Amino acid sequence: MHHSATRDGSVGLFRLMHRGLNGWSDVGYHYVIGNGTFSGDGEVEAGRPPWARGAHARGGNADSIGICLVGNFDESAPTPGQLRSLGRLLRRLMRASGLTSEDIILHREVRTCRTGCPGRNLDRAAVLALLDRNQVEET
Repeated sequence: MHHSATRDGSVGLFRLMHRGLNGWSDVGYHYVIGNGTFSGDGEVEAGRPPWARGAHARGGNADSIGICLVGNFDESAPTPGQLRSLGRLLRRLMRASGLTSEDIILHREVRTCRTGCPGRNLDRAAVLALLDRNQVEET
């Protein structure tokens, strides 16, 4: 789980940046959740196909699905729309892949990465709370 560390963004913009600046074959993330700038607030945009290896966490790409929320969460918090969409997306991915909440990790928790991503205003407790909230909403 990532933040873009930018105020604005979308999967299309990140795809251009990742291809053009990094020379990658595609955007690094499998999903991008918009904040209302270049895509809708809470809009889940598809990036790389879920079966494709990501390029979002050095040393952790082989067996992971990269999700990026647009915004700099050192400066602000994710929008309520982003959080609702993140909870729904995580629950869907968990059901489809047989994952548990223990399988969800933040970028800063990847052993081979040295980063504060996804920022001070998005932590594990907040993400896990989304799963509980969405479980109630979906039943």
